[in-house]
Amino acid sequence: MSTYRISKVADRRIGAVATTTTVIVALAAAVLSWHGLTMLGQNAGLGGLAVLLPLVIDGTMLVGTLHVLHSEHTGMSTRFGWGLTMAGVVLSTWGNIAGATTTTIASTIVHAVPALALAASVEATMRIIRRRVHEAARATTEVPALVAATVTQTVAAPPAPAPGAARTAKPAPAPALPASTATDAPASSRPVPVPERRLHAVQPRPDVTEAVRRMGEWMHGEQEAGRPVSAGRAHKAGLASSESTARRLQAKVKEIGVEAFALRTDERKAL
Repeated sequence: MSTYRISKVADRRIGAVATTTTVIVALAAAVLSWHGLTMLGQNAGLGGLAVLLPLVIDGTMLVGTLHVLHSEHTGMSTRFGWGLTMAGVVLSTWGNIAGATTTTIASTIVHAVPALALAASVEATMRIIRRRVHEAARATTEVPALVAATVTQTVAAPPAPAPGAARTAKPAPAPALPASTATDAPASSRPVPVPERRLHAVQPRPDVTEAVRRMGEWMHGEQEAGRPVSAGRAHKAGLASSESTARRLQAKVKEIGVEAFALRTDERKAL
């Protein structure tokens, strides 16, 4: 059996036409079934309450169908729902036939058609709903999986070398000399040890005012402690007369660099 693919626009249009047609047929069948079951209720002596009989019988069929739809998507058993649906269909068909004023074969068939058409229309509507729900669930599942696979491939894939880029060969390690050879070598050929460089923090510039220096030391200490640095906290700490002044001092410190005040902070801690 061959399968033909249609565009999404055509699929939406076909689905809209099918849904509209099904709803129209279901409404017409519901009205006719309502009339037949109301006649049955009046003949049974229900009087003004006869209008509630169609709600009970056809409503049972609708409730059963909705229960089946819910059970399919929650993993529950659908037996109870199908039982309600079949009971509603049988009762609706029998009620429409029993409410007929004539008992000919043609009249029996005519009164049975609305109940059967209503049941078929309701089931067709549920099928359309099931399809929409399955498509939405599949899209929700497939999109995150596709994104995760794409991210995994992007991270795992090594960067491709640029076209024309020359490959740099790793230099071969120098052969290790025996201990005796290294000891007996003249002093001029021995490697001269290079003193280890130690990095020191850059001291603030000489034109920095005392207020900027104090603000810089405070900001560096707060950052080292992992606490937030703000103009309000600096003002409360007594480093500035107002928050606006604190903001100007902090801007000056950031222009110089907070790390430039690290050495003074360490000296203050040592003291």
